[in-house]
This record gives sequence, C-alpha cells and structure tokens, in this order.
Amino acid sequence: MEQIQKQRDFFESQGTHDIYWRKARLRELQQAIKTNESALYEAFKHDLGKSQFEAYTTEIAIVYREIKYMLQNLDRLSLAKRVRTPWVLMGKRSEIRKQPRGNVLIMSPFNYPVQLSLVPLVGAIAAGNTAIVKLSEFTPSINQVLINMLNVTFDDHYIYAMDGDVSVNTKLLDASFDFIFFTGSPHVGKIVMRAASEHLTPVILELGGKSPAIVLDDAKIKAAAQKIIWGKLINTGQTCVAPDYVLVHESRYDDLVEAMKKAIESFYGQDIKNNRDYGRIVNETHAKRLRLIISDNKENIIYGGDSEGRYVAPTLLRDTILDDEIFGPILPIQTFKEIHEVKETIAKHPNPLALYLFTETEDHPLLNEVRFGGGIVNDTVLHLVNDRLPFGGVRTSGIGHYHGEHSFDAFSHVQGIMHSTSRSLPVMYPPYTSWYKRLKIIRKVF
Repeated sequence: MEQIQKQRDFFESQGTHDIYWRKARLRELQQAIKTNESALYEAFKHDLGKSQFEAYTTEIAIVYREIKYMLQNLDRLSLAKRVRTPWVLMGKRSEIRKQPRGNVLIMSPFNYPVQLSLVPLVGAIAAGNTAIVKLSEFTPSINQVLINMLNVTFDDHYIYAMDGDVSVNTKLLDASFDFIFFTGSPHVGKIVMRAASEHLTPVILELGGKSPAIVLDDAKIKAAAQKIIWGKLINTGQTCVAPDYVLVHESRYDDLVEAMKKAIESFYGQDIKNNRDYGRIVNETHAKRLRLIISDNKENIIYGGDSEGRYVAPTLLRDTILDDEIFGPILPIQTFKEIHEVKETIAKHPNPLALYLFTETEDHPLLNEVRFGGGIVNDTVLHLVNDRLPFGGVRTSGIGHYHGEHSFDAFSHVQGIMHSTSRSLPVMYPPYTSWYKRLKIIRKVF
C-alpha cells in the first residue's frame, strides 16, 4: 500500500522524534475527539445501541485520560535512564534509551471501536511512531466518524485510518511493519501472529478469555451481584473482560441469583428491550449465535432468554459453563463446595483475560494460584480505568500489555547503550599466550 511506504519514509526522516512535536500531535488528537464527540454519540447509538453516558465513560473518557497521562509524563518517559556499570568496566557509563519502533499497524475490534483504536494510537504517537489504524468493518457509522476525524487531522504519511473486510486485513498483514498491535479474538490473533512471523515483526495481541467471577462464602452478596451484572451487561456483554461465568459457593447460590435478578431490574426495569440504556448486539450474525446458545441451554434458563433482531435480553443460566467465550449478555452460574473445584474449573478453559474475586478475605491465596491477565477483588472491569496498571492477557488471552507508561514501552524499542573512553582493556585482547595468568585475574574479577 502506498501509505505504508510514505509512512516509512517519513519516519526515516526523523520527523516524529521530537518530543514537543509529539505533544502537539496528541493535543490535535484530543481536540479532534472533542470536535467529533456529538457525531460519535450518534454513531454509537446506531451501531451498538450505546447510551451517551456509556459511550463517554467506557470509550471517550478513557482516551482522554490516556492523552492526559502522556502529555503529563512524556518528558519523563522519553528520558534516557542511567544504570549501574560493573566496576570491572571502570571508566564506562551505561544507560537505557527508548526509541520509536517505526511504522506500526493497529488493528482494532468492533466492541469498543473508539477506545481500542485510539488508546493504542496515543501510545504510538507518544513513542514517536507512524501508524496505520485498521478498524473493524462491523461498526460502519463509527468508522465513518473516526476515519474522517483521523484523516483530516493528520497527514497520511503520519497517521492513516481505514476499514475493510478480511481481504483488507490480508493485504495489510502481507506487508512489512515494524510492529503490530492487534485486539480481537484468539482465532484471528493466531492469523496475525503467523503473518507477522513471515517478517519477524514483533506483536502485541490483546485477545479474549473466559473471565470468571468467583463469589466466596464470605462475600457481600448484594454488592457482588450488582458489580457482576454491571460488568456483564455494559456494552450488552460485548466486552473482552466481562465476567464470562460465575462460580459461587453453594451456600450462597440462591441469595446471589435473587440479588442478580433484582440488580438487572434495578438497572434496566421490567421493559428492558425499550430501555434506552440497554444496548444492542453489533449485527444479526452475532445475535443469531447468542440465540443459538440460549436455545441449546433453554432447560437451564433461570432468568431472561428473550431475543428479537439485535436485541438479546440479559439471561442467567444455571449449572453450565460454555467452552467458548460468550461475548454477549448471557451469564452461566455454577456452584462449588471446595476452593480446589474453582481452580480445576478455570484450568479446563482458556486462560482468563481477567479474574474477579468477591471475598472479605484480604490477599486471598487464590490470586496467586490461578494464571490470569489482571483483575479486581470485589469489583469488575474497572481495573482498565487505572492507566498506571498494565492491561494484557496471558497465553491464549494475549501477549504483551499496555496503558499509560506500559503503552509507551509497548510502542518503543528499548536500547542498552554503553559509553566508553578511548582507554583499552589489554587483558582481554589476543594473543592469549599467557592465558593462564590472565584467566586467574579474570576469575577473580568475574
């Protein structure tokens, strides 16, 4: 593609290296979002049925926070860091530098099209890269706003936004980039990683995962129910870190289910379908997949189960955990008696991207006994909001992490640099005819 070479040429001209220049571009992005906020709200309502409140708090506000963090910390993040040099290398000094990776590709999904395209872009800009932003084709209204916003704000030799189907993805992945940042499903993540390997291109993969909510016998049930239901139903369950299933101690099952039903109706009322705060599934294909899940598990429905078009009602299932990530407003609930059952259940499924533990026990050992990307004790999803925490998965739920300083590092190449004088170290040079005496000296030193 023409834009790839143009961006590579611009990067090689050192055009992105100046810190003040990068800050100016971040401010331009910030202003562009503000200018287009109203258009984005309309597009969110059309593509995902999102309310303005949810669109702002779960998408736009997070991008603003990331820009603010970078503007406040970019000087510090970009400084070379002096590190200790061993005394045997006397006269030398060592430092760590962070250099831009180069021309990067950002591939974002449909579920949070603003947050998951622009937060990585903020990291790319702050670290001094050029970028192509590839948006999912499933949110055409939002894409139209984003593409116009980014391509008007920035020259295409610096930032270029586009959408398109699988054929566009294939063309992009056939090209050689310096770095690829992908957010999406594990299936497509494997395709991206395989394509990147042809060019030995480093990647960060932010993937899905079956994230459990675990409710122990000492949990505050009402609060746990509200927080789990909120985390599950924002964006109509189309959230990579949404609770995918609940494991609850058998002694608290009945109380939790009743509290969850009350939480759903407290949030959305009796007529959920016509509640303006409850969104829609992105398209008919995904809605049909969710309806099939409900149909296959109709004997286990304990709440909800209704659907029509892109509307799928909040649905609670008992005694079943599905193999694949649900990615919708369906929440299976299963009981356990002993804590080892929790660990065994989690181990049967792909690595969780997040884990939510509800307990009044401080520093519960389970947090160290299960592998997961990140999480919260006594809440859901909100760890994403803290830009000082790294966000990323483990194995099948992702490779690498970002947000805040971690985004800057993700889009940077870390260099180790040593500065030396012209003084030589003759003990290391050939010929090694007197090697035995030299080796005795070196053994003492090292």
